[in-house]
Amino acid sequence: MRDLIVIIILVLILSTPAFTGDTREEIPPIAVRHFLNGLMAEFEGDIDRALSSYLIALNFIPENPELHRSIADIYMQMNRPENALEAYLNLVEIEPKNEYYRRYAAEAAFTSRNYSEAEKQMSWVIEKGTPGYGDWMQFVLILMSMGNSKGALKNIQKTAELYPNEPGVQGMRGNIHLDREEYDKAIEAFRRALEIDPAYSRAYMGLSAAYEMLDMTDSLIAVQERFISMNPDNTQLRRQWLNLLIIEGKFERAIDEGDAYFEAIPTDWEMLRRLAFLAYYSDRYEKSIDYFRRLLDWDASDREARLFYARSLLALDLPEQAIEQIEIALAHSKDPDGIITLALAYESAELVDEAIDVLRRGEAEFSDAPSIPIYRGVIYGRAGEYSEAINSYGRALIIDPGNEDAIFGIADAYERSGQRDKAIELLRDLWDDNRKDPLVANYLGYLLVEENIELEFAGGLIELALEKDPENAAYIDSYGWYLYRIGEYEEALEFLLRADSLAQTPDPVILEHTGVVYEKLGKNELAVTYYNKALELDPDLEHSRERLLELE
Repeated sequence: MRDLIVIIILVLILSTPAFTGDTREEIPPIAVRHFLNGLMAEFEGDIDRALSSYLIALNFIPENPELHRSIADIYMQMNRPENALEAYLNLVEIEPKNEYYRRYAAEAAFTSRNYSEAEKQMSWVIEKGTPGYGDWMQFVLILMSMGNSKGALKNIQKTAELYPNEPGVQGMRGNIHLDREEYDKAIEAFRRALEIDPAYSRAYMGLSAAYEMLDMTDSLIAVQERFISMNPDNTQLRRQWLNLLIIEGKFERAIDEGDAYFEAIPTDWEMLRRLAFLAYYSDRYEKSIDYFRRLLDWDASDREARLFYARSLLALDLPEQAIEQIEIALAHSKDPDGIITLALAYESAELVDEAIDVLRRGEAEFSDAPSIPIYRGVIYGRAGEYSEAINSYGRALIIDPGNEDAIFGIADAYERSGQRDKAIELLRDLWDDNRKDPLVANYLGYLLVEENIELEFAGGLIELALEKDPENAAYIDSYGWYLYRIGEYEEALEFLLRADSLAQTPDPVILEHTGVVYEKLGKNELAVTYYNKALELDPDLEHSRERLLELE
């Protein structure tokens, strides 16, 4: 709607001889009437009636620039840029040297995606008019929209010379380089924009895009963090930041950022759920307990969250609380996963008989679920009842012949019960069926090394396991023990010390192996130290006890 004062002035211009001289006589009264009707309709907000009046008036005064301008403005208000462009081009034809009309024409052409016309009109402003900062930037944007990145780059460089302290110029230059896949140059431009204005948000977004394309994850995260620190109240940015950390595998950082995020947005349940599970699988159990508890306060029926809340409690050796939570979950509905979790909770509370009873009842209820007898085998094995463990795994194989977890469990029970030949035979069969399982590769390789047979084959198996998981302490210990067997004592010691440093809890087997290698290297004092450490954790290690008697 036109400003009231402008309308009054226009009315006076069209109706008062003192302002117009002989103009009023040159304009037919009917044209004046329709023009005034259009002005009043526009003032009242009725742009359809205003447009209709102006178009009628145009039939009588087709060369009137103010009338064309009014029509063009209304078309733009009506989101009809193609029609507005036609009106503005009429203005340009009437007054070809009027750069304001050309600007309006360029804007209408750009809005209607008629980029060639937009470029034509804005080129005239740039070359023959008095272009300002906005004109130069509009011209560059038009060239970019036409796909003329070379021309856009040339003109943005001119703009940078004219306006060296405008961050938007450098931001546009960065965007052009991004479009041309010149990421290093884009980074340089965006950094320059931030030197001019450290709060220029588009430069942060551009830098992020360039770093992402170059797989510069750390730089991407750093620039996002800086941007967020400058916009602490922007919750959308904080959520994007957390998503970026998760996508890029920065799980610990994402978990650490969670508290600040949930303080700002306490009801983002979807993100809370993601971070709760992320904390659990990252072994951040105190944090997962906190997040799962919040989830359950919001939705007590979230059974999966409750089960993982219980598992987090178990991980922190709080079996009684875990049992309480699991029983709540099972009261709503039962499934093998919940039953197994309850059994593990009882086992953690040193109630092995109760754990086995839970699993037996679960087997009766879910007779087609091999996972229940498999876990019965696991619990029997940990209790040292290996024949019962083998029977339990056998039950799982009746349900699911070929189940690799059950076969592996039987092999492990054979090994722990002193039947290593049977264990090796089963593990060979498993390896022949699946040559991608690092757990099988390591276990078979380790047992062959223990038997001091097929060492070349055993070393290759352990190397395959290490390729899959190079930070696995058990695999590193196996390879160190293999190196010891082939006489590479110094290198074996390096691997065994690394395995000890990576183990989540001290491992008596790794410590005993380290003692053996130290003794082989003639460092008996260190050997005694490691044998003692091993025996403190497992008094049944006969080799460590025998060597201590010999060395002391």
